[in-house]
Amino acid sequence: MKEHDIDCCSRPVSPGPKRISYGLNDVIFAPYGEQWREMRKLFIVELLSMRRVQATSYAREQQVDRMIARLSRAAPATLVKMVVKETLRLHPPATLLVPRETVRDVRIGGYDVPARTRVFVNAWAIGRDPASWADAEESHPDRFEGSDVDYNGAHFELVPFGAGRRICPGLAMGETNVTFTLANLLYCFDWALPEGMAAEDVSMEEAGGLTFHQKMPLVLVPTGYHHRTATA
Repeated sequence: MKEHDIDCCSRPVSPGPKRISYGLNDVIFAPYGEQWREMRKLFIVELLSMRRVQATSYAREQQVDRMIARLSRAAPATLVKMVVKETLRLHPPATLLVPRETVRDVRIGGYDVPARTRVFVNAWAIGRDPASWADAEESHPDRFEGSDVDYNGAHFELVPFGAGRRICPGLAMGETNVTFTLANLLYCFDWALPEGMAAEDVSMEEAGGLTFHQKMPLVLVPTGYHHRTATA
């Protein structure tokens, strides 16, 4: 993706994606070309741009106003972001990114790859590569403390949303929803395992599908947390 993005930026045609995308008329599965570029531009500007995400910020701010104030006072408020990054590193939405297809003959990693070849990117393996991550199989959110590594497509050791021309256009919206939801849950509740259950009993086994999810549902017991607010 770093050196051959333009050479591998199309999509292969297969019955499944063709059916769910109404004949490849969407941003995710459409072949690369002028129509896709214009469609992606329209899609991002009108639906998924940061301007659109911020247009509804008032609703989120009304629901989590006290949470935002608390997090602002408790700077550095980077813990939630570090947890999100580490979760996406260990458990990306899907093992393989949406397949790419080469648009011309290209040489990648010493191999001659002909045009119209399907290229698969294993985001799961990249996120667990011991050459890039210390204790790659362990969850350590603090590994991102003071680090500029992000999943915005500029760091190829962390690509849960892809990179280059075919990076997920909904990245900003997805990141905002996940971060606000997680922060709200942590702010409003204290969480505990059911009585008699230990942390070792929690199964982190994943089940496949269009996206990954836990094979065994996570069961937690929430206790409402009432924050005290200063009054004038």
